[in-house]
Amino acid sequence: YNFIWKDYCDWYIEFAKSRIYGLDAEAKETVIAIAVDILKNILKLLHPYTPFITEEIWSYFQLNESDFIINSTWPEVDNKMISNKVEEDMNFVMSIISAIRNLKSELNISPKKEINLVCRGSELKTKVILNNKKYFSDLVKVDDIRCFEKIEKPEKSSTLVINDIEIFIPLADLIDINKEINRLQDKMQDYEGRMNSVKKKINN
Repeated sequence: YNFIWKDYCDWYIEFAKSRIYGLDAEAKETVIAIAVDILKNILKLLHPYTPFITEEIWSYFQLNESDFIINSTWPEVDNKMISNKVEEDMNFVMSIISAIRNLKSELNISPKKEINLVCRGSELKTKVILNNKKYFSDLVKVDDIRCFEKIEKPEKSSTLVINDIEIFIPLADLIDINKEINRLQDKMQDYEGRMNSVKKKINN
């Protein structure tokens, strides 16, 4: 369920859009071919459990009337296509994208508003961020990314920490800083009120 709904339908198709709608015809053809091949294998794996639905969807791929999913071969594992390093890197990229989306939502920053990232951490990991700049640009509107092993936290910026990498997002031009301070103070008071309520129950 997680693979189909989250990894494939959510992330893979989201990542693929930039190549599908891009100008590189070969990249477009490749990404669509992979998407179709994965979907076919998903249908094969689901077929024993939901045969009528899978056969119906499969019919959209058939080349002739006798091409039924029930007659197809069972998927086989190809270990050459498995890369723990690539998987680890993409999970890292996805974690950053999710964290940025959550931060934008929490701070009421429009998803369409461009942001900049300043990253502090090892070159090995920050290189993964730089190599996938296009995904950050397309999915969370990142305009500029700068990475350093050592750098002071920029003023008026929010911090995300993912896999030992500190990611700073300058907020000066994105939000009303005073309004945000008031929001956080109200949040602190709310938490303090809840804590006091719990303490009273414990002490009783």
